[in-house]
Amino acid sequence: MCFGLYTAAEFRADLAALIADRAFIAEGPLPRSAEQFQIRLKTGRDEVLGAVQETTKVVVPLFKNYHTARLAVESASSMNRAAVEDIRAQLAPLLPKNFLTITPWQWLQHFPRYLDGVRVRLQKLTQGGQQRDRQAQAELVPLMQAYAQRRADHERRLVFDPELETYRWMLEEFRVSLFAQQLGTAIPISAKRLEKQWEKVQK
Repeated sequence: MCFGLYTAAEFRADLAALIADRAFIAEGPLPRSAEQFQIRLKTGRDEVLGAVQETTKVVVPLFKNYHTARLAVESASSMNRAAVEDIRAQLAPLLPKNFLTITPWQWLQHFPRYLDGVRVRLQKLTQGGQQRDRQAQAELVPLMQAYAQRRADHERRLVFDPELETYRWMLEEFRVSLFAQQLGTAIPISAKRLEKQWEKVQK
């Protein structure tokens, strides 16, 4: 099973790019002049060690939890086929090629928890939680489908809507609240909050 993860060379390149981004850019504005560039270059060099430490705190548990999730999916009972298919549908867009550099840091730092949620979900299924899982999936899937359709329409029309991006990550938090509530969420989340956010999304 492959969720679009890296070769060794690709991983090194994207990890270096991620560290550089955290050190030299982060959430700040891009430099607009030669003077600003030189200032950013100097301050960024001073931030490299901190960026390495910051990135390591996310990347190490991320890949550890990915490995655990992958093993859990591969060993899941055939009785849980619907849940496994849903997990695969979750992880494919979550972990595409170059996900380390294309995912906003605000959300990338939560990936270890999202991946741990896979383990928790499958663990609950082994303890007889099939009915609760089906109920949660029935609540989530229509929202995911609506998001996918709207995103495909936006991409076709070359529309970028930050509100849709926010909704996408709210769905990931909602998934945790449904299947692995004990892990907690980064933001307050509920079906009602999702509905309010969806109203902000461009049609």
